[in-house]
Amino acid sequence: MKTTKIEKWSEKLQDGTEVEQTLLKVINTLLSSKDPKTLPRGIEQFRIFGRISKAFEEAEKTGILKLEDSDYNFLKNIVEEDIPANWGAIPNVNKAITAFLEAKDGNN
Repeated sequence: MKTTKIEKWSEKLQDGTEVEQTLLKVINTLLSSKDPKTLPRGIEQFRIFGRISKAFEEAEKTGILKLEDSDYNFLKNIVEEDIPANWGAIPNVNKAITAFLEAKDGNN
């Protein structure tokens, strides 16, 4: 099991309004922007996405993202392959993604 603390931060939009951001929203944005033709298919990937979705829901409540190793590795590979390079220049996104990539082993 891999665990990552979910940090929250405010991000100012172009119109001046502020929105709350988290690692979960960053990863969801990354997944949503992925070309549907390149998304994994099949029943096993369907089940993985279902487990990841439940883990995200729980993390919204607890502030800790807990993923089984196989689900973490699946999501980590997507992040590593598809994250836009320019997101590295956004300090809070950089910090959140780095924390995810350095997820701790254990149930805490």
